[in-house]
Amino acid sequence: MGGLECDVCVNYYNGDDRKPRTLACAHTSCALCTINGITEAEVTCPSCQRLHHAVGPRDIPVSLSLLRVLIQRSIGGSDNLIENVHILAEMNIAL
Repeated sequence: MGGLECDVCVNYYNGDDRKPRTLACAHTSCALCTINGITEAEVTCPSCQRLHHAVGPRDIPVSLSLLRVLIQRSIGGSDNLIENVHILAEMNIAL
């Protein structure tokens, strides 16, 4: 699926624990790798080591455009299609 995997852990992004999260430095990693960098009120970017203010995971935005591409690619035969459509609906994202 080229480009749809986390640069840190190399696992594919998904709509669950591996949602793509983008920091202010514009680097994107999965939620699990991003959360691993959170300490007190900041998070360290796993790619460039830059510090960003973040109290918790919800302070780090989901990369909606990358998530949209991921879901559009999975429509061809994914068992998770219904789950993905629900995720998009919750985020008010149109296909």
